[in-house]
Amino acid sequence: MSKSRSSPKTAVRTRILETAASIFSTKGFSASSLQDIADALNLTRPAIYYYFGSKEEILHALVEDDAQVAALFIADIRSQPGEVAAVRFHGAVKTFVCWILERREIFRIMERLDDDLPEPVVRAQRQAKRQVLKEFTDLIAEGVESGALSKTENHRTAALAIIGMCTWSAWWYNSDKDGTVEAVAEFIAALASRMFSTEAACSALDRKNYAAALARMQQDLAVLGDFLD
Repeated sequence: MSKSRSSPKTAVRTRILETAASIFSTKGFSASSLQDIADALNLTRPAIYYYFGSKEEILHALVEDDAQVAALFIADIRSQPGEVAAVRFHGAVKTFVCWILERREIFRIMERLDDDLPEPVVRAQRQAKRQVLKEFTDLIAEGVESGALSKTENHRTAALAIIGMCTWSAWWYNSDKDGTVEAVAEFIAALASRMFSTEAACSALDRKNYAAALARMQQDLAVLGDFLD
């Protein structure tokens, strides 16, 4: 997943969110204050107010940055023209895992805070999770209809199984033991694809992977050739 260079304002906002998530997890949302967050960041409370008017706004931002972003990623992959359903399915799973692992600390904290969230935030979080479920359910349904994915009696149950497999990675992933985020995401996506894709679709996916590997090899050879010249 590519990352764009963030502005200083965006970087400070991200630091506030990450620090707040950690404090909320340690002290609980009710016992935490904006002053706690400001102190942890060596900022003043007015500096925090420049970005957020209250700790409730911070919590709302954490939830909005949560599953809604993932749903948009998946929806974007679903709409890609020219790709067979199995390839889009593989891409959606890989993107979802990358997104989870790249923000796994916040993801785990938000799950632990579930019982301490204000009702409006709970509603927003549930809506975001439902949107992710809908995107995966629709993606599986489209794949089954096109013949790229194996027939399943319940598309929703299949989507929940995939989401569960992906989200659990936030709890066990260890970069020292499990490799890079990209590698783990590719492994889980390949596993999910083998679980649901038809034999023909797997062949198409393998061809795409081989083509991508060949393209990377050709680029490496070109760089090597320039170096030798």
